[in-house]
Amino acid sequence: MGMFNLPLDHSIYVQARGFQKTAELANTKQGGMICLTAVITCAAFASELYLKCLILLETGQLMKGEHNLRKLFSKLPDDTQQRVERTFNAITAPRFQNSDDFYGARQPKSFRDALKHGAEAFINWRYIYEANQTDFFALFSLPKILCDMIDEWKPAWKHFNPQLVRVEKTQSTSLVLKTQEPTDGAWPIQLIGDR
Repeated sequence: MGMFNLPLDHSIYVQARGFQKTAELANTKQGGMICLTAVITCAAFASELYLKCLILLETGQLMKGEHNLRKLFSKLPDDTQQRVERTFNAITAPRFQNSDDFYGARQPKSFRDALKHGAEAFINWRYIYEANQTDFFALFSLPKILCDMIDEWKPAWKHFNPQLVRVEKTQSTSLVLKTQEPTDGAWPIQLIGDR
């Protein structure tokens, strides 16, 4: 069991959705360029988690300790790899085909190129202050592509939306999260404690 007492594959998916949503929220005019490192780090981590979820769903293999997107991608079955690559190239790659380099960084021209240069983004960008430079990150659409694929496979998962509610006085002074099966499409979470 994983987070929220969900099966491990569903728990990984929920965590990935959280990082994807955080990247999307930070990647707005309100967020601005100050959020660039957070956006890239969250998008890369969401991609990593979605890849790990897909690997678990399709192969039964639980990937631990690996952050390299390229290595994780290679663990997917060939037909899944081809589908991700086709979708990415159709949606994202055309934007880069005729564009110049971005502030001196070479822009990738295909999914494989973007994956090669963005494979270590989660590691490199979260500690950007330690590096003189990093590779260009062009995998912003990857979390959505992977999420959409999982949503097709497990459509009920996209409706998981935990709600925190305070439960009246209890004996315990500690806080515990408790999940219940959804009754109306929402997955309620009860916050138990007497704070």
